Amino acid sequence: MVLDALSAPAAPSPVVDLQNETCSSEGITEGIASVDLGAAITTGEYRVLAEGRGEITRGQIPSSGQVAINLGAGTYLLELTADGCTFPIQNITISAADQVEFTVPKNLNICEIFTLIPDTDQGLNFTLTFPNGIAESITSGGSFTLTEAGTSSILGVTQNENTSRYL
Repeated sequence: MVLDALSAPAAPSPVVDLQNETCSSEGITEGIASVDLGAAITTGEYRVLAEGRGEITRGQIPSSGQVAINLGAGTYLLELTADGCTFPIQNITISAADQVEFTVPKNLNICEIFTLIPDTDQGLNFTLTFPNGIAESITSGGSFTLTEAGTSSILGVTQNENTSRYL
């Protein structure tokens, strides 16, 4: 008796697109691992593991075969299972949001007018939000004129990239 084993059709390899952490006026936004299995599925699950920490998160993959997984900066192992098939584990890395460097005084005493010049050696764009909610923008070397008491906030971002620092 001769048995012929037929090969199962090759499952498409999952596509994993990575988005690194970003920084905004609300703080650091986690990165995203977007998974596309290339076809609709009946059942699916993902697991994300980190060396020395074990399982970070797990969840179901929707029937569309696509899922977005929010992850902080780090290197992970991504395990995908769909319709009884376990795909090879993938190493993925989410990079941390770059931080810009600048300083401003934490507390100011304003007597009529105060000229605020953010101190930096980088080419940055600054946006100062005044206590009344109005925002004003300048580039490195420029200045803001403060005339009212209250809490202001300043955001510095690079002129070429999406990196920032919020004070």
